[in-house]
Amino acid sequence: MVGCQCQKCKDMCKRPCWPTPAGAKALIDAGYGNRLMLDYWAGSPAGRETENNTYILCPASPGREGDSAPFWPNGGCVFQNQNGLCELHDLGLKPEEGQRATCKSDNDGLHQEIAVTWENAEAQALVDEWIEKCF
Repeated sequence: MVGCQCQKCKDMCKRPCWPTPAGAKALIDAGYGNRLMLDYWAGSPAGRETENNTYILCPASPGREGDSAPFWPNGGCVFQNQNGLCELHDLGLKPEEGQRATCKSDNDGLHQEIAVTWENAEAQALVDEWIEKCF
């Protein structure tokens, strides 16, 4: 199972991609919880007026494992190997955003689509559980 290996696809990993809550749980269950970081979507991704952030667990930027994401997460992903490829791809654990993003599209709205999947009590409980174990 080989994904696209063009430079544009490799460059997408300069900012870690976001999994759905089920994808994050699968990463945790597979023993990768210590390689995640806490990120967030400011306000409500569903477009409602709110001051609340939606918290998201995602692969960490190098050096941010078990921590919170910087304001603008970039600098790579802990799962990107020396060849620029995602080590989670062949394991079936690649985050949803990374699975769906393509070099042939501008991927508009994809980041927000994933953020919306985190906007519920069950997903936020997963975040809380991860924080208790990793922080």
